[in-house]
Amino acid sequence: MTRISGHLLWTFIYGGFSNTCLSTYSSVDFDSDHLPVHIELAAKGLFAQAGLRRRILPSNANISKFQAYLNQRVLLNTEINSGEDIEDAIDVLNSNIYEAAKYASPPHLWQKQHSNASVKKTSLDDQTRKLLQLKREFLVLRTSSARQRYRQVQNRLRKALRLLKVNYLNNLFKQIDVHDRYRMQKLWRLTQTLKRQVEPNWPFKMHSVDGTQTWTRTNSEKAEEFVHHLEARFMPNYLNTEEDRRKVAGELQLLQQQQQQRIAGDGGAFGTSLPFRPVTLSEVTLEIKALVLKKSPGLDNIDNHVIKVLPQKAILYLVLLFNSIQQLARVTQFILGAYEKRQYCSAVFIDISEAFDRVWHEGLLYKLIRLLPPTLYGVLRSYLSNRSFVVNTGADPNSATGSYSDKL
Repeated sequence: MTRISGHLLWTFIYGGFSNTCLSTYSSVDFDSDHLPVHIELAAKGLFAQAGLRRRILPSNANISKFQAYLNQRVLLNTEINSGEDIEDAIDVLNSNIYEAAKYASPPHLWQKQHSNASVKKTSLDDQTRKLLQLKREFLVLRTSSARQRYRQVQNRLRKALRLLKVNYLNNLFKQIDVHDRYRMQKLWRLTQTLKRQVEPNWPFKMHSVDGTQTWTRTNSEKAEEFVHHLEARFMPNYLNTEEDRRKVAGELQLLQQQQQQRIAGDGGAFGTSLPFRPVTLSEVTLEIKALVLKKSPGLDNIDNHVIKVLPQKAILYLVLLFNSIQQLARVTQFILGAYEKRQYCSAVFIDISEAFDRVWHEGLLYKLIRLLPPTLYGVLRSYLSNRSFVVNTGADPNSATGSYSDKL
């Protein structure tokens, strides 16, 4: 335990346990001044899939039976059109590998493990998963029936969470001993959070053309006012004369025309987008041959020994997955998925006041087109063209959209 600037830093030290048997999470504990961090030790491991307690393919397994089973079960005509299809295809491949290893291994190695393959889902997790599914349907369909189904599940989940919180507080009150000398301090910590007031949502003056001063009444009006304010702030900060800007704009247009002519003359070899070269079977085979057998497996327990004995049909399936991932990978999918799962990303920001939003875009592109190849220039130019932003206030599902003034 180390004291740093008035705070306590707790360090957990363990040994002799696998990382798959440990679970670390934080919880809201009203009996503590800090955010408690819990570490749980699972005796049977956190993963209940069959075969995760030892190597799924032992040394005395029949490799020929393993490869024959995979050649029979792996299908190369799988259609992959989205990120969810990729996840499903990976799960199917892992399941086929587990079943093939079970088929090729001695029976006594899998009989005891098969009985522990059970995962219990709580009703709260099921409601949360259903709520996210209905939310995606509502955002796609935008119909009244989809909205009604989404609201019903949302209300049921809120009631369940409210009841869970009440039961949790009642249990905490029951745990306070009336003969404890610190009972008043514990009681004060519990009631401190219960008596906390909700911060008010103050209105502010709206933007008007005729000069009249009115106040915002709804969240949508407040969002629109934020849009007007931000659009006024996102203005280019020119530090040169108008003649210099016209000169740079003309030279930039000339360079862009020369680049387009070069692209057309080379038959698209220097296109504005990064060229995609599919992964080949020989490349994947060379990477598999270079794997080290002594490396420990991942969470799926598929070690390098299993990968090295995969048949060619399974390797072709991996090639299909690799090429599909590169074609379907979109940053927006990761952002939306993390937003639904309430995952957060830490970032480091350099304190430069409005550097990106008030930069002179034509001058920046003029420097980029002279320094970078056409492929990278096209990618960076796409970040600056047709930019917009969304303002969402409170629980109002209707968001206000604004645009940047320096459009290309």
